[in-house]
Amino acid sequence: MASGLPCIWTHWAGPRDYGDSQVGFPITKFRMIRLKFDGGFESFGVDPDEKQIIQRMEQIYHGYDRALKLGKKASERMHALYTWKQAAARFIEICEKYI
Repeated sequence: MASGLPCIWTHWAGPRDYGDSQVGFPITKFRMIRLKFDGGFESFGVDPDEKQIIQRMEQIYHGYDRALKLGKKASERMHALYTWKQAAARFIEICEKYI
């Protein structure tokens, strides 16, 4: 998203802080996956809906001018709202809270 190119993104992880339909093409349909690791650790992941990914790709392909405008908006938003200094401060905040 920071590059300004058309972007297909999810509400998982980083993009959830700044993404919406005004800056890209969100994937909103998922299937939850239970993950088990050696040592008995469990977690989960998500498997995005393949049909929706294809739909988003087609939206970009058939509306590339609009997709570029959304990509530019995403880049402008990210550069205006999120700096390396802010990212570092947030990282430290998370580490202090959970470690």
